[in-house]
Amino acid sequence: MSQVKKKRLFVLSLDGMPFSFAKQAADSGLMPHLARLLAECDFRQMDSVLPPVSSSAWASFLTGMTPAQHGVMGFVHRDPATMDWFVPRGDALKGETLLKKLSDQGKTVFSMNVPMTCPPTPVNGVVIAGFLADDLNHATYPAQIGTLLKARGYRIDADTELAKKDLTAFVRELHEVLDTRVETMWHFWAQQNWDFFMVHIMETDRLYHFFWELFQQRHPLYASMFEEFHRKIDRLIGEIATRVEQDTALLI
Repeated sequence: MSQVKKKRLFVLSLDGMPFSFAKQAADSGLMPHLARLLAECDFRQMDSVLPPVSSSAWASFLTGMTPAQHGVMGFVHRDPATMDWFVPRGDALKGETLLKKLSDQGKTVFSMNVPMTCPPTPVNGVVIAGFLADDLNHATYPAQIGTLLKARGYRIDADTELAKKDLTAFVRELHEVLDTRVETMWHFWAQQNWDFFMVHIMETDRLYHFFWELFQQRHPLYASMFEEFHRKIDRLIGEIATRVEQDTALLI
C-alpha cells in the first residue's frame, strides 16, 4: 500500500444510491470500476439522519451537525413570528459549512451542485449551487460564473415534470444534464490544483424516484435504461479514479 500522504480530496456524491444497491451493482458486474475500487478501499454503510430527507441530510454533511443542531428539519419550515411557510436553504444553517471552514484555513475549494449551498457564500474558490437553487444568475460564487455555465448549456437539475409524461424522454434528459455537468466538472478541475473538489450527481436520485420500482420489477424496457445509466456512472467513477493525482484522495 502506498505511503504517500494525501494532500487533496476529490468527493463524488451519488444522491440517493443505497449501500445495498452499490454492493449489488459491483458484485453483479454492472459497475466494474466501482468493484475495483471496493476491492482496494474501505467500503461501509453510511446511515442518514432523522428526518432522512435531502435538505436535512446534506446540511448535516456540510456542517457535521445533527438536524437539531443546524436547524434544518425538512423541506418546509414555519416562521414562528408570522406562521408563514418558507423553504429553508443554506442561509438558514446555524453552523459553518465545510466549504467555509476550509476557505478560512486558506484551502482552495470547488463545490458543484451540492444541495443546501444556495445561496452560495463567498469562499476561496468556486461554488455552483445545487438542489433548491432555481436560477443560475443567483446560484454561483463568483457571480460571473453563471454566465459561463449558461454558455455551456449547464442546468442545475433535470425537469422532473417530463417524467410524468414520457419516461424515455426523461432518461434522455438525465443523460444530457449529467453529460454537461461532467464536462463542466473537468473544465474546472483543469483550472488549478484544488485542495477540496466536490461534485454532486443529483441525476441518480431523479432516476430512482421514477425508475426504482420498474427496475425491481425487471421492466423489459425501463430496467435496461436504469442499468445503462449506472454503467455511465461507473465509467465516470473509473475516469475520476484514473485522472486524480496521486496526492489526491477519492471519497465517494
